Amino acid sequence: ADRGHVQKVMLKVALHDDRIKKKAMKTTSGLPGLESISIDVNDMKLVLLGDIDPVSKLRKWCTLN
Repeated sequence: ADRGHVQKVMLKVALHDDRIKKKAMKTTSGLPGLESISIDVNDMKLVLLGDIDPVSKLRKWCTLN
């Protein structure tokens, strides 16, 4: 089956507290085409995998890497 254009998007997010971490998870989990989410708290990175375009929703509090 064709899964569309699967891409890996890595975002640098200031994950300095649980509130920001929860907000990042909530915001990204609603993206259409998202297959998986992982967070690396030490490197402050949010990794998204799927047929997604997260830039429009996350631009105001993320820096693309």
